Amino acid sequence: MTKINLLLGFLAILFLASCQKDTNPVLIYDIHDEFNIEIYQELSEANEVFLKLTTLEKYPSNYRIEADAYINSGNIELNIYRIYKPQTPAPNNVFLTKKVKLGALNLGTHPLDLIIRNNISNEGLISVNPNTIELDFSTKNGISSKHYEVNRFHPNDYWGIASVDSSYHAIYVDQFINKITAESTPINQPNIGNYGYFSISPQGDIELSYTPRGYYRTFFMSAEDFTQINAYIQEYKNLGISFHATVITAKGQVYQHVENEQSPFVQQTLELCTIP
Repeated sequence: MTKINLLLGFLAILFLASCQKDTNPVLIYDIHDEFNIEIYQELSEANEVFLKLTTLEKYPSNYRIEADAYINSGNIELNIYRIYKPQTPAPNNVFLTKKVKLGALNLGTHPLDLIIRNNISNEGLISVNPNTIELDFSTKNGISSKHYEVNRFHPNDYWGIASVDSSYHAIYVDQFINKITAESTPINQPNIGNYGYFSISPQGDIELSYTPRGYYRTFFMSAEDFTQINAYIQEYKNLGISFHATVITAKGQVYQHVENEQSPFVQQTLELCTIP
C-alpha cells in the first residue's frame, strides 16, 4: 500500500509540473519583415558611406521613414523609429526609401546595432575593405536580407553610357568611346558584382538599371582630368543626330548631353547621391 501511495504521489507531482509548464508557455514571435537595407559608397570627394532603407510594402507617397545613425568609437547604432503617417494620405502608393549617412568609415570592421521601433534588435557588422564594403547581420528580425556587399570606387573612376536612337548612327557612339578611351586608363579586371549604381556581369559587361532605346555602349574607366572628355561630349551635340552621352565620376561630377529628356540613368543615380 505504501508503494502504491508513493507511486500516486510521484504521478501527482509530474501532473502538477506539466500543468505549471503549460501555464507559462514559451512565446515565439513571428516578426514581419518591413525593410530592405543596402549599403552604398557616396559619390563625393570624401567617398563616404550611407545605408539605403526601403520598405517591402507600398505606402502613400507622403509617408516617410524616420531613421538616423550614431557612431561612437567605431560602433554604429542605426535606429528606425517609425513610418510617419500624415493625417491625409497621398493617393499614390510607392516603396518608401530613406538614406542614412554613416560618414567616412575607416578600413576595418565596425559593429552595427540595428533597432527597429525601439524594441526589435539586430546585431551586425560593416566591413570596410580596400575594394569592397560588406554588411552582415547575425539576425534577421524585421529585415529582408542578412548580407549585402558593394564594390568600392577609386577616386578617379568614372562610368557611363553613350547611345543613339538608331543603329544607323552606331559609328558615332563607337567613335566617341574610342576618343574618351584615349583620354583614360582602362580598369583591368574590375571586380565582378554590385557597385550600387550599376553592376559588372561575369562577362565584364556593365549592367545599368536603365536601358536606352537604339544602339548604346557602356564604359567604366579611370581619368584624372575630364576637360577633354567633356569637350568630346559637347562636340557631339552638333552632329544633328539623336546622340546621348552621360559620364558620372566617383567624385559626383556629371557630364552629359541628353536631347529632349533628362536621362533616367542620371536621375536614378543622382537621387542616390543626395543624402536627405
